[in-house]
Amino acid sequence: MKVFLESVESGQDLPIANLNVLCHGELVGRILLRVDGAQSDVAAIGELLRDFADCLVEWTRRGAGLVAADVDAYSEPTASKARALSSPAGAASAELQIRR
Repeated sequence: MKVFLESVESGQDLPIANLNVLCHGELVGRILLRVDGAQSDVAAIGELLRDFADCLVEWTRRGAGLVAADVDAYSEPTASKARALSSPAGAASAELQIRR
């Protein structure tokens, strides 16, 4: 797998790094990653990508599903819902809901 920095472009709030993800020479995904102006060099963007990947790994371990575009994706879950998802039983329950 290789990740290529295609470009860094101006965004609304911060610059956006355009990354291409290739696996066995085939494009499998694109990532738009917000970067600070001071972090627009390749090494800093690589660190931000690692942080982003860590977030994705945490997301997969908690069993959370995708949020539909018509749902407020930026709202935080309630404390009770967050506790339920962080418990082994809650995570297993959430994982079963995703598989259905």
